[in-house]
Parts: sequence; C-alpha cells; structure tokens
Amino acid sequence: MFRMVHRRRGSAATVVVVILVLALIGAGLWYFVLRSTPERAVSAFLEAARAADDALMQKHLTERSGDADSPTVGLAKHLAGKPEGEPKYTIGEPTISEDTATVPVEFPLGETAQLLAGKDTFTVPFVVHREGQTWLVDAPDTWEQTLKTGLGTLIQYFMRFLLPGGGVGGPPTHM
Repeated sequence: MFRMVHRRRGSAATVVVVILVLALIGAGLWYFVLRSTPERAVSAFLEAARAADDALMQKHLTERSGDADSPTVGLAKHLAGKPEGEPKYTIGEPTISEDTATVPVEFPLGETAQLLAGKDTFTVPFVVHREGQTWLVDAPDTWEQTLKTGLGTLIQYFMRFLLPGGGVGGPPTHM
C-alpha cells in the first residue's frame, strides 16, 4: 500500500513538472518568436513593400496612416527592392519611448544617387506606434522624420553642386 501512494505522488509531481516545462517553452516561444517588436513591424512592412502587396502593407500601418498611397509607402516600395533574393537594407536598433519607437533602416543608394550624395546609403527613420500589443508603422510620422533628417542632408548635398566653391565642405572632389 505504501508503494502505491508513493507512486501516485511521484506521478503527480512528474505531471506538474511537465506542465511547468511546457508553460516555460510556450512563454519563451511567445517572447522570442511571436511577440511584436518595432523591428519586426518595420521588417514585415518592408517585406510587404518588396512583394508590392498593398493590402499586406496596409495591415502593418497605423489606422491614422490612411490608405496605401502615402509618400512613406511609395518610398518604402522604391527603396525596399525586389522580392527576389535577400533584402539589401539593414534594420538598425530602435529607440523606444513608451508607445513610440524609431527604427533606422539603411538603404543602399544607386550609382547616380551615390555621386550626388557623396555616400552609398540613405537612412530612413521609420516611426512605429504600439496599438494594443502590436507595433505598427506610422506613415505620417515616418514621412515627417524622413524630411527632418533626410531633407537637411539632401540640401547639403545639392549645395555642393549648386553654390560657388561647392557650398559646405568645399567643391565636389569627384568631378
């Protein structure tokens, strides 16, 4: 009789341990694989852009972003590249502040753009907002940040060619 009671306790303990292990595996899977993060939101948005899938891109945009005809969507489609092969962009580390994050994405520039810009990449600061448990790209905020960071840089590049002496930084050296 003692053996039978001992076995039941051992079986119950085994079941509890198995349930705890499965719960930990489930929590780890959710945290490391399924959880929404700013980087994953931008990556999914850019993958949809590479596939030229407007409906899928729309699913990764905030409600405030409106339809898929925004300048941010057009820029993403242009810079993200073709669906074949590996993506040519690099997603950087996000800066997170409560329910808003900025995710820098570095895109390679074409030859002509490299000549004008004097560098071989262009960084777009994608702004994402947390809506519930999901991070989504916000097209208006992304466009605003792109203009703030990118426009100043573009003006400096064009000054190199338009102003006497090349403007800021002296004359162009690659002509």
